[in-house]
Amino acid sequence: MRRYLLIFLGVLALTFSPDFLQAQEQVSNMTFKSQKLGTTAGRTWETDSVTVKLDGATNVMTVIGYFPSSGSDPTQELTLRLYNFDGVGTYQLDAVGDSIWEDRNSGDGFCHWVSGQGEVTIYDLSTNTLEGTFRFVCESTPKTGTSFKTVIDGSFIKGLETKITSPEEGDILEPGKEWEITWQAPGRDKVDVVLALVDPEYEEELKLIEAGVLASDGSVVFDVYDTLSPNAYILLFDPEGGEDPIAVSEKFRIRGPRLAKLADESEIACPDCNYYTTYEPSIHGWKFLNGNDSLFNPEKRSNAFQYNYSSGTDPFTKERYTKDFDGAPVSSYPEWPNWVNAFTQPVCYESAVDTTRARKRVVRRWRADADKYEGSCFGMSIASALAFYQPEKFYQAFPGIGSLENAKSLGTIFNSSPEILDLISTLYAYQFGEGYILTYYYAINTGEGPLQVVEDLKKRLAEDLTDLSYIPSVVLSIIEDEEGGGGHSVMAYKVLEEEDNPIIKIFVYDPNWPEETNLPDEERSYITVNSETNTWEYNLNGADRIWGGEIGMLTTNPLHRYLEPAMFPSQESMVALQSRLSIDAQKSNGQGFRYSVDKGFSSTDPEAVALYPMNGPGSPYGYTLSDEPYTTEITANQESGIRLDLFRKELSFSYSSNATDGETDRVAWDEKGMTIHNPGSTPRTFDFEALFDLPTAERTIKVADVDLAGGDSIRFEVVEDDLRISNYGAATRYTVSLSQTSDGSYLEGEYDPVDIGKGDVHTIDPKWGTLSWRLPIYVGITGSSDADTIYRINHLLGVEDGRATEISSIQVTTPLTDQSILTLSLAEPGIVRVDAHDIQGRRVATLFEGKREEGNARIPIDASGLESGQYLLRVMVNNQDVGSVSAMRVE
Repeated sequence: MRRYLLIFLGVLALTFSPDFLQAQEQVSNMTFKSQKLGTTAGRTWETDSVTVKLDGATNVMTVIGYFPSSGSDPTQELTLRLYNFDGVGTYQLDAVGDSIWEDRNSGDGFCHWVSGQGEVTIYDLSTNTLEGTFRFVCESTPKTGTSFKTVIDGSFIKGLETKITSPEEGDILEPGKEWEITWQAPGRDKVDVVLALVDPEYEEELKLIEAGVLASDGSVVFDVYDTLSPNAYILLFDPEGGEDPIAVSEKFRIRGPRLAKLADESEIACPDCNYYTTYEPSIHGWKFLNGNDSLFNPEKRSNAFQYNYSSGTDPFTKERYTKDFDGAPVSSYPEWPNWVNAFTQPVCYESAVDTTRARKRVVRRWRADADKYEGSCFGMSIASALAFYQPEKFYQAFPGIGSLENAKSLGTIFNSSPEILDLISTLYAYQFGEGYILTYYYAINTGEGPLQVVEDLKKRLAEDLTDLSYIPSVVLSIIEDEEGGGGHSVMAYKVLEEEDNPIIKIFVYDPNWPEETNLPDEERSYITVNSETNTWEYNLNGADRIWGGEIGMLTTNPLHRYLEPAMFPSQESMVALQSRLSIDAQKSNGQGFRYSVDKGFSSTDPEAVALYPMNGPGSPYGYTLSDEPYTTEITANQESGIRLDLFRKELSFSYSSNATDGETDRVAWDEKGMTIHNPGSTPRTFDFEALFDLPTAERTIKVADVDLAGGDSIRFEVVEDDLRISNYGAATRYTVSLSQTSDGSYLEGEYDPVDIGKGDVHTIDPKWGTLSWRLPIYVGITGSSDADTIYRINHLLGVEDGRATEISSIQVTTPLTDQSILTLSLAEPGIVRVDAHDIQGRRVATLFEGKREEGNARIPIDASGLESGQYLLRVMVNNQDVGSVSAMRVE
């Protein structure tokens, strides 16, 4: 008898010997083993005196029998003919017996001499090949006169071997679903149907599916167990037989939408019995909370990577942060160092001849995207997924995890460290890269519903990845556009569908609930998807924080991308705003979008998508746009001040104002620039900046400290390489600063304030090739005469420690005479030279050259040799251009 073992849940299991797969013993002489088939009238017919012939051409089977019985002719033949022979089914046999025995006229047939039931094994003697088994049941009918009616009911199954026909090689059985197991078992009465979860040649526990099934049924419906196996088999056993199965199916998989991977080769117990390692939140999820107290408490952050961007040291240049970082909040998240780790130093920094500087466009994008820390669910979820799929590469990328074993089991890490904070924050920064933004935009813009996400997840969770160069994502971003909305990330590891239940459950690891990792699945967090309404719902933070809807649930871009550098966004039409600012943006065709904290986001613009950071409840950090002009109203919040950044591929703009809580700015933009309007009743100060992102250069023009009275407007427009300023309001003034990085050099300039009258138009010509020491500003459209040009002098001597060194303004008594005085302040002694240049920029005379000491210097100027006209006096100190001043000569 087979040995049965009791295993969990009362399922029976059994063991078997390794040789059960050996072929059945062949009959060498092509006759049959002795088997008593039945007796009639005291006669015995045994199979060792029977042969069978099968004519494949006519489908006729002939059984020839020799009957060793007294009174009989042992050479007589018994012939049976099988018609319509095709190898399957039940057949009616015609017994031809008129030549059998002396009683030939009686119609005696096969069952006249044989009673009961039995089997005849059939061979094709012409090819010596096994054809099958004929099983018969005989019921003799009494003679009536000289006739004898014989009926034989039987079945002929081609192929001797009992065989399982389903499942087949490559079939995938899904837990919780039904599968019809089918077989052929000729000559069998009953079978036991058993599941093996590993290679059956190795002794393992087996699961009994059903016992004592009629073999003639040929099938049984299997409710697939909630288990996983990459090499499962169905076995058939004879209930009255030995320990070995009588049939074994081809290898198939039991694989449902549950995150699992093939076990490491080092963990496999036998060469061909691979198995799955399943994702378990208790093993593969972080044990600490996604929150300030455990993850980003101030003490850990200050010791790890918190920087004061106004006065701190850039860890990559070892120098003071450049002034592009001025005003960046200490609480900015992700931190700049983690941003650089994500996008790489070559992308974030430009190396000049004498210095390395952070690229302005990258700093500007970081400042636009970074926000006050609210959580890092995105970074924690991505890290958990990577550590499960590819612990070795994850550890190589983030050795601060401590050890490879830590990478394989994040659940052993109960406390964060500065290194762990770095890796989580670096992965958090990837959501601002091109890959994630495109995935996000496509999912929201196309209205991808939750049922499509479920189908995608099921395929991804059920996939056996053998080539880990591509890893589909199982990390979900969930977005709520309504009041109290925001963005959150979780990691999906199981999809559960129940029969006759429209609610689908997506079980997730949620970094907000680390205490759940030790709970059974049914008690952990899950997203519900209603298959009837195609909507989703998630209890984010308790009963008062339910998110959901028809869209807003999406999978991130593929996970293997997070083991590569993040791709810096292409800046295709995106507007970024400070957190919690309200905006109402409209196009000329009436389409537009709006956002406010109390009402959430709404849009009639097909191109507009709100980009929420994946850090919990909060506001969008930006919005995707079309390239068309927009008119917007932006309202400040309690944090006061407004900043807007409009990113485009080659030319981007930004503006900021000192609007206070509840005040609104009106801003219109197009492909060339911005028009800023102060709709309030009190003056407001604005800054504007244009950034040229060219293949070989990066340039900026910043116009700052523009005071606009209530109701006034001003426009900033890029005309080729220049910036045109049109003042539609009362007279005001502004300051200009320029920068250029190209060909390994960095140049910048800062200039004295410029007055602009009501209705005036100024065009700033930066002279980008050299950032000339004097900046021409043309008044009017063309600047066709000397009187139409204003000059301002660059007060920056050069670049030192990432900052420009300033000197005091140069002044000169005018009009110029033979006794004029030029004054300036020197930081150190040096040789001073003063040259006079005409309005064409040509040097016409040297008015002074001599040594002066540190401090305030008075330089005598003799302009008697100059003709009447406008001149620019250029000052050199130790052969370095330090500035200039404009002056008139009148004879």
